Amino acid sequence: MKIIITLSIGALFASCSQSNPNNILDTVITTVNTDSIKRAAKFQSTSEIAYGKVKFGITKKAYDKLMPEMSNKIGAYDYMFLPQYDKQGKLMGIFIQSYKETANYIDNKLTDELNNLRDVIKAKYEDPTIDHGKPEFFNFKPGMVQYQYDWELGSKMITIGLCEEEGGSEYRAVCYIYNDTMMQAFKDSESKKSEQVKKAAANNF
Repeated sequence: MKIIITLSIGALFASCSQSNPNNILDTVITTVNTDSIKRAAKFQSTSEIAYGKVKFGITKKAYDKLMPEMSNKIGAYDYMFLPQYDKQGKLMGIFIQSYKETANYIDNKLTDELNNLRDVIKAKYEDPTIDHGKPEFFNFKPGMVQYQYDWELGSKMITIGLCEEEGGSEYRAVCYIYNDTMMQAFKDSESKKSEQVKKAAANNF
C-alpha cells in the first residue's frame, strides 16, 4: 500500500558542486512506501553517522582527522568526498562525486558508478524510499543534479544521481548524505539572510 504525503527530500535538481546547500531541500508531494517510518526506526542507530566513523556535527578538524584523503573507494570505484559545514562550523553533510566524464560515458561508466553507489547503499538500507526514475539526457543543466534515488532514514538522508558540471558537457555520478534537521536550519538561516538583504536594498528606493 502507498500513501501520498508531503515531506522534505533532496531536490530533483541541486547544485552539482553543492556550494550552496540551500538548493538541496525542497518540499514536494511524492509517493512514499508506508514502510519508510518503520525503516527509519530500524536504522535509528545510524542516524548520526554521516560516513564510516564520521558523525554529523563534528568540526572540520575532527573530519580531516577521520577522513584525511579526499578520494576514497566505495565498492568498485573511487569517489571524491566534499564535506559541508553549517554556520557554526559543524558537519551537516558530505557530497560524494565520481570523476568527471564526457557525455559518451553517461550510459556506461557513469551509470555503472551510479549503480555501484545504489547497490552499496541498498545492501545496508534496503531499497530506496523514492525512485525518481532514470535521469534524462535532455534534462541535464550545467551545475545541476538529476537525483534518481532517495533513502529517508529519520533525520539522515541519502540521495544519489547524475550531474552536469557548471562548465557544461562533463558529468559525474553523485551522492549526497546529509542531516535533514541541520540542513533545514541552514536553509531557514539563509532565507532570513536573503530577506534582510532585500529589505536593506528596498530602503534605497
